[in-house]
Amino acid sequence: MFVNDEECCQYLIAAFAGIFPDLKIIGGAEEPIYVAPKDNDAAIIYFRSNYPRSLLHEISHYCLAGDRRRNIDDFGFWYSPCGR
Repeated sequence: MFVNDEECCQYLIAAFAGIFPDLKIIGGAEEPIYVAPKDNDAAIIYFRSNYPRSLLHEISHYCLAGDRRRNIDDFGFWYSPCGR
């Protein structure tokens, strides 16, 4: 059975919903970002377009971040342009 990227993302989102019930995972973003929970709202991971690899990459950040960094937007990482 062939599964396209959209279907794969939906399967992954459903699987992670059971593991991380306080986390929303939303595809279709131009750039990935993590929005920390605020005022009883769930945390949100926005992943790039509808790419399963982007979803898994962002989930890996979440898994490694730990409780303190999960309370900071983008886990406290700030990026600056590299000039390319």
